[in-house]
Amino acid sequence: MLSLRNLRLLLAQHKLDSLYLPLTGNNAHAHLHYLTDLPLEVSNGHVFYKKNSARPTVFLSHLEIDNAPRSPRFVAKAISREPEKWDAQIRNHIGKRTGTVLSAWPADALKRFQKKFPHTRLTDLSAELGARRALKSDDEIKRIKRAIRITQSVLDNVPDWHVQKMTERELAVKITAEFLRQGDYATAFPTIVASRAHAGVPHHVPDHTRIKPGWLLIDCGARYRNYCADLTRTFFLGTPSAKQKALYESVFQVRQEAADQIRINRPYAEIFDWAKNRIHRLTAMPLIHGLGHGLGLDVHDFPRGFLKTSKEKVAANHVLTVEPGVYGKWGGIRIEDDGIVAKNGFKFLSRAQEKLETL
Repeated sequence: MLSLRNLRLLLAQHKLDSLYLPLTGNNAHAHLHYLTDLPLEVSNGHVFYKKNSARPTVFLSHLEIDNAPRSPRFVAKAISREPEKWDAQIRNHIGKRTGTVLSAWPADALKRFQKKFPHTRLTDLSAELGARRALKSDDEIKRIKRAIRITQSVLDNVPDWHVQKMTERELAVKITAEFLRQGDYATAFPTIVASRAHAGVPHHVPDHTRIKPGWLLIDCGARYRNYCADLTRTFFLGTPSAKQKALYESVFQVRQEAADQIRINRPYAEIFDWAKNRIHRLTAMPLIHGLGHGLGLDVHDFPRGFLKTSKEKVAANHVLTVEPGVYGKWGGIRIEDDGIVAKNGFKFLSRAQEKLETL
């Protein structure tokens, strides 16, 4: 989470006298939780901070104000249900030079604001907040580790669940229920269960297909105190051939070798190029998605991660997924683990099976 000290430094750096985030647009809710540490269940509100104030003020609707916990990080107030009074509340909490995240503004809301408050100049802080969110604090790392432990423990139980008696959707529901029982009242993202040929679709939506012998890919993640995990495991129902085992082990080898490629100050795009070439050399198949991404309040958090188009470089305290995969009409294999960049290299926080696990 962003400390009050760093929030003040951010405003001073841009010569701003206030911050205002109307949390209604893309990525807005994650910024809300980053600034306030409100629980995920409180998903709508407006964050204000005036220079030299003791702490931010969060305005919530009358439907959600009672869900806001007492916190030293913010003051919670109810949004007036009368438009003129709500305008006055805004006016009292903004200055002439106000920082914001423009992606959080629907076009019509931005026009209304500029018409009502013509003397307030908005400065977009999207890049700065994203860069700060990429550098995880000790508390954020602890929460991510807990989310990973929950996710790993649930996946470890899958072999005991007699999945051959289930449909994809039934297994997805069972996994999700375990996450809700042990973590937050929300998962990091909808659980993916893909059997046989469906495993060849990276983001397959589980349906009522009964799970039968062949490949079984599960991509899932719990949340813990707002922070996400993201793990993918590939199993095989029945007896795999020597060729199928070898293909899995080749993908796992890329996962292993990637840790040595992730070094501070190295461009993410350069690591993606290495992964693309390495997986093709070992499997004669293409890498059709990025090697991984940032992980935090969003499952696809900052930094953007291992992409051809990335302009970012690896830095200490980046929390990342590493997820090499290969796909075809035969099915698919993806092995995804989460890890953190330390000063002395990349450290995995979870561990997939080195050998193909059969069910």
